[in-house]
Amino acid sequence: APANLAANITAKAAKFAYIRCDIANLESHADLVDTAMRAFGRIDCLVNNAGIGAVVRGDLLDLKPDNFDRALGINLRGTVFLSQAVAKAMLRQPGDHAKSIIT
Repeated sequence: APANLAANITAKAAKFAYIRCDIANLESHADLVDTAMRAFGRIDCLVNNAGIGAVVRGDLLDLKPDNFDRALGINLRGTVFLSQAVAKAMLRQPGDHAKSIIT
């Protein structure tokens, strides 16, 4: 899918970079921001598009703490702290440009 997306974006004369990141690993967020800044010189938009569902389908009585923690780590914790890292980078950028974080 990243190859198709890259082809569609570059066909429109836009810049594109696919940057892999484990959103649940908070230490990887700085690398993502640094890589994006090196590639483009600035960040104008973040689209949080990571998320997982239940590992095992079942009712509330079957939910295990490790499955719950993994989902929260990706769907909530990772999203919040990646948004924070990107927002800090956006605020350091020169100029008064619109900034966007989409979750």
